[in-house]
Amino acid sequence: MILASIPGWLGPAIVVAAITSAVTLLTLVVNGRRNRTDRQRGLFSSALGDVVRYSEFAYIVRRRRQDIPEEERRRISTELSDIQSRLASNGVVLEIEAPRVGRTYAILVEETRRVAGSAIRDSWNVAPIAKDSEVHVTDVDLSGIEQHRVSYQRAVADHLAIAPWWLRAALRFIRHRLITAAKNPRGRTAAVVGRDSQDQDDEPKVA
Repeated sequence: MILASIPGWLGPAIVVAAITSAVTLLTLVVNGRRNRTDRQRGLFSSALGDVVRYSEFAYIVRRRRQDIPEEERRRISTELSDIQSRLASNGVVLEIEAPRVGRTYAILVEETRRVAGSAIRDSWNVAPIAKDSEVHVTDVDLSGIEQHRVSYQRAVADHLAIAPWWLRAALRFIRHRLITAAKNPRGRTAAVVGRDSQDQDDEPKVA
C-alpha cells in the first residue's frame, strides 16, 4: 500500500538515493580501514625498530669512547633505559591494538632481552675499541632473535591482510608440506626400495 502510494517519478529518485547512500557508506568503510591500516602499519614498524635499536647496543657498548668512560656510561645507560621503556610501552599498546601481534611481540622482546641483553653485558666487560680497525665487531651473535623477528612480521602481515589470519596460516602450512615433500622424497624412495626387496624375496630360488 505504501509503495503503491508513491508517485511514479519518485521511485527512481529513491533508488538513486539508496545507491548513493550505499556507495557513500562503502567509501567511508574502505577509507576508515585504510586509515586504520596505515596507522597500525606505522605502529608495528616503530615497535620493531625499537627492538632492533635495543639489539644494536651490543655493538654500541663495544664502540664506546675510551677517553671519557664515565660520560659514555651515563649516555649509554640513559639511552638503554629509554629504549627499555619504549619496549614495555609498545607491548602494552600492541596487546590492546592487536592481541595476536602483541603476544608475538612480547615473545620477540623477551628473546631479544635474553640474547642481546647478554651480549650487551658481555660488551661492558670488554675494553672499548681504541682504533678504527676494531670498529667491525665480529664476535657478537644475535642470530637467536631472527626466528622470533620473522614470527612477529608474519603476525603483522596476517593482521593487516584482508584474508583472515587462520586462512593464511593454513595456506602456509599446506605450502610448507608441499615444499617439504618435494625436497625430501625419502619416504617414497624407501617405499620403492622396500617393494623391490619384497619382490626379490618372492622370486623362486634356484637350487
